[in-house]
Amino acid sequence: MGPKTRLHVATCVTTNSADRFAGRLARKERQSNLKAAFTVVAGKTVKDCRLLLVDDVYTTGATLQACAAALKRNGAVEVTGLVIASSRN
Repeated sequence: MGPKTRLHVATCVTTNSADRFAGRLARKERQSNLKAAFTVVAGKTVKDCRLLLVDDVYTTGATLQACAAALKRNGAVEVTGLVIASSRN
């Protein structure tokens, strides 16, 4: 994606723990499970950046929200989400 769009592509978020697989949890369980599950990768700087967060499947949005929160805690100005597929009807 990066070379064709001239955008910088980087992995900036990682998991803090081996939480339960979120795909089979109810919405409230997913949100609780993911509350502090993500952090910015060591050595990556997101301060003052506008970021596009890409996720494979949208179910409840909990993963995108948790990742965006971690990025914003570390100074990201704006985080926009893009998903490839949705499991919602």
